[in-house]
Amino acid sequence: DQVAIDLYYDTDTQPNEKQLIAADLENSGEYEWDTSGIAEGDYHLMGVATDSNSQEKTDYTSETLRIEHNNLPEITINTPSSQGDIADDSYVIRWQATDSDPEVKVEEGLNPWIYSIPVIAAVGGIAVLLRRMRGSGGDDEDEFEWD
Repeated sequence: DQVAIDLYYDTDTQPNEKQLIAADLENSGEYEWDTSGIAEGDYHLMGVATDSNSQEKTDYTSETLRIEHNNLPEITINTPSSQGDIADDSYVIRWQATDSDPEVKVEEGLNPWIYSIPVIAAVGGIAVLLRRMRGSGGDDEDEFEWD
């Protein structure tokens, strides 16, 4: 018999509240689900297999799938704070940055706050070129002074 597959997601295991993912799929054993439009949260998955005689079998996952979307970081440059700031030998650049996805990766072996040569660091999935900087950093507010 031919078997058609319907896939659903649900916040619980009550079939009356399920949301359709895809219907009438071939029995290939896999489906790539575009979750970009689904609200973040924990979901059970449900499959319904239907044969050519309209007989059905349903299965819910006992575990949940967590959907988390990668949010873009935010940054606000705070200096210069007025028109006409002047720099002679150095200038302090101040900013505030947040990322609800706080994973920060810096090339292995490098101090994440002191750079003397150009390096590239990945911050929240964005590559940032840092060149000839020295400074200190905190979690929410940072500053660096150009040499």
